[in-house]
Amino acid sequence: MALSFYIIANRASYAIICVIKIKNTDMNANKTFLIFLTALGLNIHLLNLCHKISHCALVFTLIMLFAKIMFDKFGTQKTLLGTGFVVLANIIVSNSSYYIGQHIITGLVSTSLLSVLLSLFLGSTITRRLALGSISRNVSYFVICALVDGFIMSAFLLHSFSMNKVFSVLIAEISYKLVYASVAVALYHSLKYLAPKLNFFSQAITE
Repeated sequence: MALSFYIIANRASYAIICVIKIKNTDMNANKTFLIFLTALGLNIHLLNLCHKISHCALVFTLIMLFAKIMFDKFGTQKTLLGTGFVVLANIIVSNSSYYIGQHIITGLVSTSLLSVLLSLFLGSTITRRLALGSISRNVSYFVICALVDGFIMSAFLLHSFSMNKVFSVLIAEISYKLVYASVAVALYHSLKYLAPKLNFFSQAITE
């Protein structure tokens, strides 16, 4: 697991460094998109390698953050199409079985990946229609994504575990996601504020 999180940090850093170097031109727009899609895809793949609630929540938050940047820069349609391709590829290559304790949960991986896609779709679609300020809209995006994913996965797990166990997992998972999301929102807006002043990361997160 330590190696998995090292890979996440390494690829995320690589994506950031590449974006800093890329000029904001039409020629390089697709390169920027592919860099972020690669980082997003790696996080999506690692999501189902996690076996702790805190780790799953962290990786899911990174997925939401990368997707948010992509939604803002490349638009909803292009981002969802790219994410859909990544999700489909992961469903094809991943083992559909997943262990929780001594239980083998068949179909959990595919359900989890599709839940990610639906969460991002609903989070982006709903928040775009809300008459809110930038920070409130982004907070709403993370909250909606976390809730949608949490309830979908809880509904799926009800056929394998008791209501009390599923509910306790749901509360813990959403709590972790909201804590991580608050950090992600603060980071996102800090970078967005500092980017024009420092000429840093501006190609990726300034609108």
